[in-house]
Amino acid sequence: LILEGAYYGRMSLIEKYQDNNNKALKLIKEDENTESKLMKANIYGNLADSYSELKIYDSAHYYSDKSINTIEEISSSKYLLSKRIYKNKPFIYFNKSWILLQQNKYEEAHYYIKKAYNQAKLEKIDYMALFYEIYGDYYYHIENYKEAIVYYKLSSKNKKKFNQNSAY
Repeated sequence: LILEGAYYGRMSLIEKYQDNNNKALKLIKEDENTESKLMKANIYGNLADSYSELKIYDSAHYYSDKSINTIEEISSSKYLLSKRIYKNKPFIYFNKSWILLQQNKYEEAHYYIKKAYNQAKLEKIDYMALFYEIYGDYYYHIENYKEAIVYYKLSSKNKKKFNQNSAY
């Protein structure tokens, strides 16, 4: 359901994306094990992303905050020992920062950008382009263009490492 939902999201079929994520959420057991919490946090993040896409920011923040609160209930040691497929903490923070940037709340966004970047580094994520790019976007919006260029170049370099084209 979650994978199918992700494809609906990529096709901008937001209602189907939300439906699949809500169905998946109902299937998760109510126990408080780490895997269940991680799956819930990821689904809440997906729902936040869908509402952000629709520019319904109150709902986007609601689900983003649920996602963050759920994932932060898990100790760092348990989180880091979890299966890679469930570990999305950097992207959950990234998503929150993206919602805030869309609303021109730059300083609030910066807090989550730092959290996302630091978590990605902690997890030794190789594909850092997203995190560099959002730093670039942040610096662009606060009119620190030199710093924005630094991060956009880092993003471009990282994308090339993965044979991806860059818009910059």
